[in-house]
Amino acid sequence: MEENKSFKDKLSLGWRARKSAVSVSLIIIVYSVFNLGHATLAALSAVFAIRENMTDTYKYAKYRIFGNTIGVLIATTLIFLRRNFPILNNDIYTSVSGGLGVLLVLNFCTLFGIKQSIINSTATFLVVYLGTPEDTWLVYSISRILDTVFGTGVAIAVNRVLPNRKQDS
Repeated sequence: MEENKSFKDKLSLGWRARKSAVSVSLIIIVYSVFNLGHATLAALSAVFAIRENMTDTYKYAKYRIFGNTIGVLIATTLIFLRRNFPILNNDIYTSVSGGLGVLLVLNFCTLFGIKQSIINSTATFLVVYLGTPEDTWLVYSISRILDTVFGTGVAIAVNRVLPNRKQDS
């Protein structure tokens, strides 16, 4: 089947790819016009959420939002402890709590029955825990959740407006 396709057919893009591209472009435009900073996590959220149909898009948008929220909450809790208890403000705590945070993310995703969120939740945890500016850690963390909500919202809107593959025939 796949091996019988011509080179040109293998390069053609389906509606899901087109919708992802439109979503990313819209997100970058909005972030640029309103000076919202980096659009990376919002754009990634849109790409991860776009699916072949609206039911799956809603489902994966939910996984993305819930998973990112888990990652952010665990990261901000560990950052809060490090910032407010001077004895924890060291490399040993950061190393041990980084590993512990990953375990917590895995366990919470499993507990809530959203194993599909494990990878993005863990990635969000690491981005926030290891990449948060010390002076703006809380705003940065909240912004990561809002980025995800915005990105998945754009994905849902674009997926609703643009045609689905079944409508092509």
